[in-house]
Amino acid sequence: MAKKRVGKPTSHRPGFSDRWMKLAVCLALAIITLGSFSGMRHNDFVRYDDFTYIKTNPNVQQGITPESIKWAFNIGYAANWHPLTWISHMVDVKLFGLDAAKHHMMGLGLHTASALLLFLAFSAMTGSLWRSAFVAALFAVHPLHVESVAWAAERKDVLSTFFLMLTLLSYAWYVAKPGAAKFAAAVVFFALGLLAKPMLVTLPFVLLMLDYWPLRRKESWGKLAIEKTPFMLLAIGSSVLTFIAQHSAGAVQDFQSYSPAVRVENALVVYVSYIGKMIWPARLAIPYPHPGAGIPIWQVITSALILAMLTAGFVRYSKVKPYLIVGWLWFVGTLTPVIGLVQVGGQAMADRYTYIPLIGLFVIVAWLVPDALDRLKLPSATKTAALATVSVAVLIALSVVTAKQVAVWKDTVSLFHHTISVNPKNSGALNNLGAFLQERGQLAEAEGYLRQAVEFDPTYAQARRNLGNTLFDLGRADEAIASYRAAIRLEPKSIDGYASLARALAGDGQVEEAIRAGETAVRLDTEGKNADAANNYGLALASAGRFDEAVVEFKRAAVLNPTMPEAPHNIGYALALHGKFAEAIPYYAEAIRVDPTFAAAHGHLAEALFREGDRTSAYNELQQCLRYGGAVDPAVAKALTDRKE
Repeated sequence: MAKKRVGKPTSHRPGFSDRWMKLAVCLALAIITLGSFSGMRHNDFVRYDDFTYIKTNPNVQQGITPESIKWAFNIGYAANWHPLTWISHMVDVKLFGLDAAKHHMMGLGLHTASALLLFLAFSAMTGSLWRSAFVAALFAVHPLHVESVAWAAERKDVLSTFFLMLTLLSYAWYVAKPGAAKFAAAVVFFALGLLAKPMLVTLPFVLLMLDYWPLRRKESWGKLAIEKTPFMLLAIGSSVLTFIAQHSAGAVQDFQSYSPAVRVENALVVYVSYIGKMIWPARLAIPYPHPGAGIPIWQVITSALILAMLTAGFVRYSKVKPYLIVGWLWFVGTLTPVIGLVQVGGQAMADRYTYIPLIGLFVIVAWLVPDALDRLKLPSATKTAALATVSVAVLIALSVVTAKQVAVWKDTVSLFHHTISVNPKNSGALNNLGAFLQERGQLAEAEGYLRQAVEFDPTYAQARRNLGNTLFDLGRADEAIASYRAAIRLEPKSIDGYASLARALAGDGQVEEAIRAGETAVRLDTEGKNADAANNYGLALASAGRFDEAVVEFKRAAVLNPTMPEAPHNIGYALALHGKFAEAIPYYAEAIRVDPTFAAAHGHLAEALFREGDRTSAYNELQQCLRYGGAVDPAVAKALTDRKE
């Protein structure tokens, strides 16, 4: 009788007990996943892409419209091309508005579904229910996956992975019983996954590995490779579009920023760091600053040796334990697009990058540990009990750590306070926390954090701009202007830098320089999409008394970003300066609709209503202005207050 090969999918129809057992595993996976991440229902959006992607994104806030769908397929916004992700955010806004908890629950639902599909796919491919269940459980509750699930802006991770799991399951069914419909389904699901995030471009490579193990297909490698042609073409197309999007947004770093040698050194260290964090998920943070050329050589050499030894060992045992090399190549290969050889952004690594790659290491653990235990001369019942006990203990421990990490993502302050506690010199976290506090009006605290960000990284242009914003709000225009100029020296083609400088110069009475800075910002904005450039150029023009031209710029800003309350407010203010109070009123009201806490808009609306004789409404707006810390013309305030008394 021929010996059955380990890992080959069986062809028998699953019995009644098999189905119920799978259903029980799915139910247990759902419970542990939802339980681990249940704290997400208390979490808010964070000022780290959540605003850009959702909260202040005028296109997303339109919901599903022909215009918003067309925009979703444009290349370049937020340095990415993932139209399906944009559409999913639009659906959420249509259904839930800006209720952050419900946005988070949608993301958690996708993560939970992916865990179930991963279990079903691997159990179908391997015929091993419990090992597949353990892989799926590790995927479901590992703390390194919190960033992908709890961060609303990372919807692209959970959405693309959901379609990846559907692709794997469809492919497993296709291999078990070939058919054009099943193969087409796998291709379509892959295409949808790429439309959500291009991280999936390594899938053709993954499918070839799965052909080797656990599917153990007998066709030649050439035939199997040709079979993957549709997947490969989709991957190439997605890669090209993504590179264009990231390059056009300036997110791809040149070799002057990070040399090829530095990139390779960082990649070696980061591969090992991810393995370490998988085993001991502590000191998780966002972002992890790139060390540049500062990586100690001993660290590079040690990492290279570890990777070489692991690779050699897995290759050596690939015949008898093929899951070792498949799991390892899954990890190494699927991390390649984000390992930093093509450096996008300024981070060295990111927890979210492990969302798919860690599955490879989970496979190694789930198959190697039981195989090692089988070599011990112990009763079968003892080995089973020990394995079950350790597995449950590991999952409980990971679940507890995950729940704590979910709480870290409660809001912006919590997230970046945590990151700073992990690394007090993390300039990215200091900058983001400072910028958020500046927007909330906590200017003294904001200045402290932003000065630290600049101190630890003097080349950080964005931190210098945010420091300038804070200094301007503090009424220290000279210092703000100096900070903006320093940022522009670091990034001479920065639209935001010149736009911010124009606002500060206008506020300081340096009218001609303000106009020149505003003109430069608008000129650099070759696509005419930067609302801040238009708005601040308008401020510069208004400071020179060129109100008609200013109103044109303010209106353009309002169209470019309907969520920007300053633009309609500035239109109203320019009209009021011409004595057109009746025309100004609806613009002030629009600014307040966008931001009900906009004190200046309430104050100016109160003045306009007073001039138009509507004293009751004017008094109500006066109270709202004072409530939010604003001020009204003293004569108007006195007239309204005296009349009320």
